[in-house]
Amino acid sequence: MTSAKTRTRYPRGFSLLEVIAALMVLGLFLAPTAELMRSVVQRNEIFRQRGELIPLVEGQQNQLCQWVRNSFQVMKPTMGSFESQGHPELLFESYCLEDPSMGGIPDQLMAVRSVGWHDANGNRQLDKNETFVELWTNVAHATP
Repeated sequence: MTSAKTRTRYPRGFSLLEVIAALMVLGLFLAPTAELMRSVVQRNEIFRQRGELIPLVEGQQNQLCQWVRNSFQVMKPTMGSFESQGHPELLFESYCLEDPSMGGIPDQLMAVRSVGWHDANGNRQLDKNETFVELWTNVAHATP
């Protein structure tokens, strides 16, 4: 005859209740982290786009200032793209005005403005969700 052995039962894993509790605790920590990561990725994209825009818009603004120094003429708003620099998705609008409401003084001070933006949706307009850079300056009229 064989003696009856007492067998002990060894657990082979976690119970469903333990798994659910662990997932809930993990979810409490990961939900805010996921939102933070999304925000960081979005912010990095904005900084990258501004990094592309700043030197291009500065160049446009410098060209306008030089043109104003040489001619001191009003230039109505004009729009263009930086396609020649390899960025067809980056657009700009520039103008030079003596209008006091824009910061100019007739025959004395010209307000020069350039704004460049990443035209994400391709509508050739600056929309509120698009990254942009805006530069303003004034150029005085040289007296003879």
